[in-house]
Parts: sequence; structure tokens; C-alpha cells
Amino acid sequence: MNTREKYSQSQNLKKSWNLYATKAAAPVVIDGNLKDAAWRKAQTVYLTRFKKDVVEVNTRVKMLFDSENLYFGIECDEPDTANMIV
Repeated sequence: MNTREKYSQSQNLKKSWNLYATKAAAPVVIDGNLKDAAWRKAQTVYLTRFKKDVVEVNTRVKMLFDSENLYFGIECDEPDTANMIV
């Protein structure tokens, strides 16, 4: 792969990482449930692998804003949360 191709590939990768905040159309309820009206309107971005990393579970990110706050909603399909080390 030549330099131009590498640069083009890196720019495409950067574009795929964009996440745009959606203005909340309804009050945002902070309760861990992303199924309410405000979150249903938010753009969903699926996190993907980086280089040679392995993605073992699906992770989705959403972002909302209102006149006072910026909100992030993250959903992860982790099947074994009891044994997670954080």
C-alpha cells in the first residue's frame, strides 16, 4: 500500500468514528433505560474493533444534549457482568 492509500484509509477510519449529539426532543430520564422517547431519537453508533483487537460483545453508544447537559448512553451486551474486572 502506498502513502496516498494509507492516508486515505486513515481518513476513512477517522470519519467512521464520528458521533453526533442529537438534541433531546423529550426530557432525558437518567435511569439506565435507553428505550424512552428521548433516547429513541438519538443516533446509534456501534463500537468496532481497532486494528487487530477482537470484539467479543456488541457495544452501542448514543449521545444527546439539551440546553444544560450532554448525555451519553452506552449499551453493552456483556453476558458475564458478575465476573468483570474494572
